[in-house]
Amino acid sequence: MPAAWVLGVLRLDLSPLVAALRPPFQRCLDEVCALLPALAEEAYTAFIRKVHDATSTLGMEPTTVEEFAEHLEFLAQTEASMRAMDDECGTVEAFYEMMDKLGIAVPDMQRASFAALDGDYQALQEA
Repeated sequence: MPAAWVLGVLRLDLSPLVAALRPPFQRCLDEVCALLPALAEEAYTAFIRKVHDATSTLGMEPTTVEEFAEHLEFLAQTEASMRAMDDECGTVEAFYEMMDKLGIAVPDMQRASFAALDGDYQALQEA
């Protein structure tokens, strides 16, 4: 069905009717596809913030005994949480793989940020 229909001198916009008659499944799929980039960016931002915070903390040189003890404690906590972080990284990657498979457009800046994920996460694992 065309989006507009010309009837004499009148031009009727049929897009609201077409949208209302579209099958509910397709409408829901369209809404989910519209939300995926925002959800992926939210998951990426939360994850990369954790990665950068941990990398920064682990990169600091302790200068006192107390700082050294805190550093070791943080290192132990980070190592204990690596499995959960691996899962979180996998979730972020799954978002972007799904958008690629579905052909959903991802903003260039968001795509570039995601491209740096592996390097940033690898830096944490090596810290």
